[in-house]
Amino acid sequence: METHPQQSTAEFLISQIGQYPHDASQTTPSIFNAIQDHAKSLEALYQGTTPRPSPKTAREAFIRHVAQCNEEKNVHFQGDRLARERDPTSATVSMASLLGPEGSILYVAALKEEINSEEYMDALVINASTHYPGAPCTPRMAMIIAGPSASGKTYAAASAIAQATASESQDLSGNDFLAIDGGIVRETSQMRRLAIQLALNRGYTGIHDLSSCGKNFLSRTVLDKAKDRLYQAGTLSPNTNLVIPETFTRPFPLLVTNLMQLPETQVVFARVTGEDEKDRTVSPQVFQARVASMGKKRAFKSIRTSDPEPKGTLDLNATQLPESKAYDDAYFDRGVSQSRSAENTYRNAYNTGWWGTRRVEKPKVINIVNDLKSYVENNGFLVEVGDDEPNARLMSKKIAEQRNAQYQAVLSRQSNIREEIRNLNPTPPSPFSPT
Repeated sequence: METHPQQSTAEFLISQIGQYPHDASQTTPSIFNAIQDHAKSLEALYQGTTPRPSPKTAREAFIRHVAQCNEEKNVHFQGDRLARERDPTSATVSMASLLGPEGSILYVAALKEEINSEEYMDALVINASTHYPGAPCTPRMAMIIAGPSASGKTYAAASAIAQATASESQDLSGNDFLAIDGGIVRETSQMRRLAIQLALNRGYTGIHDLSSCGKNFLSRTVLDKAKDRLYQAGTLSPNTNLVIPETFTRPFPLLVTNLMQLPETQVVFARVTGEDEKDRTVSPQVFQARVASMGKKRAFKSIRTSDPEPKGTLDLNATQLPESKAYDDAYFDRGVSQSRSAENTYRNAYNTGWWGTRRVEKPKVINIVNDLKSYVENNGFLVEVGDDEPNARLMSKKIAEQRNAQYQAVLSRQSNIREEIRNLNPTPPSPFSPT
């Protein structure tokens, strides 16, 4: 974070409100422009928002409170640091403990003000837009990616879209997709980032009840409202491709059927599965354990005892933050079963053609196997390690095996070349060898 010498932390943060920087090389403006140019889509995107310039009163109040809390010296993590390293979930903090009762109220008000701003919704569209290679979609595509929470649905999107757009056509210019993804909705929020940073600055691994703040009697938050707007804007924009990761833990038929009733839209259903669905020798518990590990890993920051103390800086546009959304493995079985049920609903709809006169030859169903493992590099090879290895990275087992095979082939070629060189240039006898 860089501040002016005369500028306080609070003033710097306030100057960032509503400023959502984007990496120009990663930005896909076509979807943003398509929504802006379509009256009904734009109306849906801004439904319930405050016209520019958006008010900042609630966000300023929350920022000043956080900046003051950040200056307090004797409220840092006091627990077992070795336990924190082994299990990040053991070192989280609640919103009330972190911010106090007043701070929690200020957070909810600030989040509502932000989500209900046009600037936030614009940033959300840009952050949720991605270009994928492949043959152009004609008509536009709406892809559902089903699976339990933390099963790798967002990670699977590239593979699923690649399979759905595979073609022998020479035109592989690709497609822009709008992701209706709750993870992106959360990551885009500046107020959410600020709360997480305060927790990290105090030595905690995250905030375990952050996602439940401001829930109504239907267990919905203001962030759900932003996701609904994004969905409506995307479906109303005629040529916008959609990719929708969905756990289906809530009643699901409306999503499947509503997409199927969209005009000029091909609906594709992808589902993330475990290796056990294709290989009966693999226990279903392998998939469940993998999902639980991924969910806990993304939820809270891993802090080693050797890590330096936090610098205490604050920045509304900080990156590489933990999600701070606690993983609950109690929903795993429901996520698996409901995703299968949603797939059956999709297949049956195509088989019966009940949604209207529009009919296609057959449904398009794609299964993406989650074979992610934790790997570290050792002497050029990728070696599988436990999930608690601090330097490990997640990678598809199939891709890791392919990469190791390629590396082994390179080593073999180098060995063969060295052997050929030795045969061309025999080593002369040593002058010290016996004659």
